[in-house]
Amino acid sequence: MSEQVQKWIRIFLGILLFGSLWGALEATLGGLLAVVHFPQHGAVMANIGFLTMGAAFALYRRPGMPLGIAAVAASFKLLDVAIFQVPPLTRMVINPMVAIILEALAFEGVALLILRRWPRNVLAQAGAGAAGMLLSYAGIALAFNYLTQMGPRAMLTDPLGWVLQRGGFAAALALVALPLGLGLGGLLRRVERRIQPHPTLYYAGSVSVILLAVAAAVWGTLRLG
Repeated sequence: MSEQVQKWIRIFLGILLFGSLWGALEATLGGLLAVVHFPQHGAVMANIGFLTMGAAFALYRRPGMPLGIAAVAASFKLLDVAIFQVPPLTRMVINPMVAIILEALAFEGVALLILRRWPRNVLAQAGAGAAGMLLSYAGIALAFNYLTQMGPRAMLTDPLGWVLQRGGFAAALALVALPLGLGLGGLLRRVERRIQPHPTLYYAGSVSVILLAVAAAVWGTLRLG
């Protein structure tokens, strides 16, 4: 197998791996927070997304990957369609999918721009997280008002206030979440260097984690959806 093919397989597996982990957390942790009516459910899950994308960026250093990872994570919401036979354009399906994609677009547009200039500066990492999160919340408010036209009452009646209040809280969490994700990605990079010389172990391990994440997402959808 040529080096170029191996590189693209690594990237493809990385997108599936991190996207599946994010999607599984949306279905399990996100489902649990929704069941107990945790007031900042959206902020926690958005930061899970930023942490996941930050880890992937530190590991692969590939712009464009966060959007692919988000597309995989968003597709896990279609489990609700398959399992519960709900229409795909219902609020419980389309809104989280749109939010996940917008979080990735904000991450690509703001966070990566800052991280390319100051990749090792912790203050820059924290600022990139907060700025990207605020931008994603602004995009979500616009999308829910004018695209899906389905959102929380506070968002529909006072979108700016919703962005400042809910988005501000999420941005405060992102001050920690993104640097934490980047640090995790750096650790995974060292682990990957040890495993890569053993391609069978590397591919088998990646596929196993992906399958476990899918199984966890199905369980979470069935039990908490």
